[in-house]
Amino acid sequence: MSLIITSLIVLIKYWLLRFGKHYICVELSNFMRSLLAKIPEPDGRADIWCGAALPPRYSLLSSAPGEAWFVDGGNAGIIDAPHFTLQKLRAVAVHYPTKQVIKRECIVLLTTAGKEWTIHREDGTSEVLRTDEFMEAVTLARQQLEHAVAREALAACSGAVVLDGDVAPESCYALQKSITVLTSNGFPLSSVLTATGPWAAPLGTVLAVKLDNRARHVFLLHGADNVNHELLPILVYYSRDLLFPGYPGGLILADKLARVSNDEAEALKITARSLQRDLRGRIDRAQASTDSHTILDSM
Repeated sequence: MSLIITSLIVLIKYWLLRFGKHYICVELSNFMRSLLAKIPEPDGRADIWCGAALPPRYSLLSSAPGEAWFVDGGNAGIIDAPHFTLQKLRAVAVHYPTKQVIKRECIVLLTTAGKEWTIHREDGTSEVLRTDEFMEAVTLARQQLEHAVAREALAACSGAVVLDGDVAPESCYALQKSITVLTSNGFPLSSVLTATGPWAAPLGTVLAVKLDNRARHVFLLHGADNVNHELLPILVYYSRDLLFPGYPGGLILADKLARVSNDEAEALKITARSLQRDLRGRIDRAQASTDSHTILDSM
């Protein structure tokens, strides 16, 4: 009898090892499926986004080669503390079709006394950024450099200038790829504007665009109240990248060139850690209120 019981135990253990994980995975998959099935879908009801009625009036877009500048920026924190951050900023403009590049980069210090943040530049100048939010201050600092590069590209007088984001300097355009504002019925814009592209549709003060017939994404073109209608076919022409159809290849390249890599950021951090003892002590004391997780993660 004991031999039979032992054999049954061995068989059960074998079954659990062989099939148990698969069974658990199937059950987990079914559970996740039942949860994901609860995601709401648009039902065709009249909808509104930022005051604009949906669906909008679509205009089909053609494709044509032409000249344009594409601008994006990147940044990396070198030293961070609750009341200051030392940031490496980079902004790049890429001209299509020539692939000419304008690149500008700098290191800035952002500080706060608990209210508005102030940017301190390498040339000794400083400016109040009028925000009390850490991430917004970093974004504003990077945008300043992006806009400076955009104005430099605009002065080249060789095509329209299109920035990544939702803010553009005068006479330039911005293509916003992340849209978090929901419609009045509670849906993301890309779930409602499902017509096959390429098309453009006015939504209040911006222009919604889908720039390729394979694209899943809807973007917003800012500065479109005085839109250069020659620009839209050019955007369509340069938005045929197989990895990201519907997004301009110039912005893909500008993003790649503007990024501050992890290796570069780490080299800058090592340089910062080699500062003289009095400065290093001041930095260590400032970071002590927020770096506990970093210490634990390194163990």
